[in-house]
Amino acid sequence: MNRRTFLSALGGSLLAAPLPAEAQRQNRIFRVGFLRAGQPPKAFIDEFQQGLRELGYVAGQNIVIEYRFTDGSIEPLPRLAAELVRLKVDVILASTGPAAFAALSVTNTVPIVFVMPDPEGLGIVPNLAHPVATLPAWL
Repeated sequence: MNRRTFLSALGGSLLAAPLPAEAQRQNRIFRVGFLRAGQPPKAFIDEFQQGLRELGYVAGQNIVIEYRFTDGSIEPLPRLAAELVRLKVDVILASTGPAAFAALSVTNTVPIVFVMPDPEGLGIVPNLAHPVATLPAWL
């Protein structure tokens, strides 16, 4: 699956599925928290926003994306994740393993979507068939 397909699916599954009527989509402004250790490649952000636009979500109109990045270090991630939770984001997109762990450490109510190759191997989800994320015992 390429990045564009994934990001389009992300936008579709998280932002469109729970809406019972098209009218609600236009009245509601969704808040997405984007959490990452280090600055993501510009192409990643561009494709993420393009995928959302293709689904009818335009930054500043019906969606607000709260970007939180570090200088590459992981220590600030829990503080930044907590900030996103305080902003009442509808979902957190954690684009690295450390970002996913940081988000999991500060909330169990905000859905967390993570982008990583092996969440089961890292211990974030018990198995891919039932991917309910939990903090591993070793954390």
